[in-house]
Amino acid sequence: MYEIVSRFIRAGDMLTNPQRGFSVIVSISPDKIVYRRGRSEISYKFSAITETYEAFKGKTVSTSDLRTFLPEVYNSQKSGHSCNAVFFCMLMVACGLTDGPIQGKGHAFYPYYIVLRDKPAESV
Repeated sequence: MYEIVSRFIRAGDMLTNPQRGFSVIVSISPDKIVYRRGRSEISYKFSAITETYEAFKGKTVSTSDLRTFLPEVYNSQKSGHSCNAVFFCMLMVACGLTDGPIQGKGHAFYPYYIVLRDKPAESV
């Protein structure tokens, strides 16, 4: 997953967050991507990104699904960080790994969601 993401994302890039504002890429390395959301810098391991993509490729996945799937990564109440769930969606869209943009309203009854491709597009 690092190989794919590093083709599209660089330190300093700003990804538009559907919750409002931006997430700024602080650094990217083979083991993790670090991004800034507000005043917080959040580390997100590529092992978790890869595991998540592999589990949901070819399917629709919501931020609620992610929080249930790996709560230690995607749920602030379980030692993870809830921003990672939205960031995963943003990252997948930015890398062309989705069929369309982020959808949903971002609340419990209508969470954000994406449709993950089962494989990268030919141009990826």
